[in-house]
Amino acid sequence: VRRTGMGTVFEGICADVSQNDVAMRLRDCDYLFLAADTATARLVFNALAHQYLIPGVQVGSKVPVDEESGEVGDVFSVVRPVLPDSGCLWCAKLINPTRLAEEAQSPEERERHRYLEEIPAPSVITLNAIGAGHAANEFLFSLTGLREPGWHERYFRYHPRPRDLSMDTPLREPECAECGLGPKSRRAMGDARELPTRVG
Repeated sequence: VRRTGMGTVFEGICADVSQNDVAMRLRDCDYLFLAADTATARLVFNALAHQYLIPGVQVGSKVPVDEESGEVGDVFSVVRPVLPDSGCLWCAKLINPTRLAEEAQSPEERERHRYLEEIPAPSVITLNAIGAGHAANEFLFSLTGLREPGWHERYFRYHPRPRDLSMDTPLREPECAECGLGPKSRRAMGDARELPTRVG
């Protein structure tokens, strides 16, 4: 970014987005990229996108493995545009309330409530590379206005085992408390509404 010589200001923030002071620094961004594994990061990203009307994209990979047989399931990379008018991660059921509750616990509490040993995450470098490339294209083609007329904000999913592509249409609940148009929604509330973050 610095080498382009375009006067872009780069600020690296090595911190947790669930902290309020960190999330508040993202309010004036032009675009958000979410590439984190936690439900809490999804929660804050989703709130920023709809409360401050910031377009963004969530990117990730999944390698499901059957706990009993060890068989690998439907491996995929996914790119999900999250735009003010296209539904949100809550509507799409992509924020897990159980994981949110677990992440809110202290390390000691999580250890006491653990029933199964953690399964080491598989290497997903190449899967993430595919997702990151498509996420960058989402940003670039949106920013430059090069989208084809009539495009809509479908989620892109790449399945490397069958070498297949699929598209998912985002869901939107009219009364959603995040992206809906009802009086209780955080949509377009800006600083009039608190972000779902931790103070300190």
